[in-house]
Amino acid sequence: MTLQFIKDSKGNNTGVFIPIEEWNALSKENEVLKNISFTENDDISNSFELSEKQISLLDEASLAPKERFLTLTQLKEKLEIKYGLSL
Repeated sequence: MTLQFIKDSKGNNTGVFIPIEEWNALSKENEVLKNISFTENDDISNSFELSEKQISLLDEASLAPKERFLTLTQLKEKLEIKYGLSL
């Protein structure tokens, strides 16, 4: 199984990403998982809510000048330099 662990800024594991193909295979084998399984076409957009602070930050970011945004390549380079990563 190919799991990806999600870490916070302090390096603590905060979540796990399971590829959808593997999730689907697991949910077919497990009765409990069958009850919470979903397909790629299911609308799960209402399954969580943002806090007022998160909404405010997103609103603020959406108004920022486009020049402030980085491409994925630029972001990758900055993270590699700042944190000594090899992405």
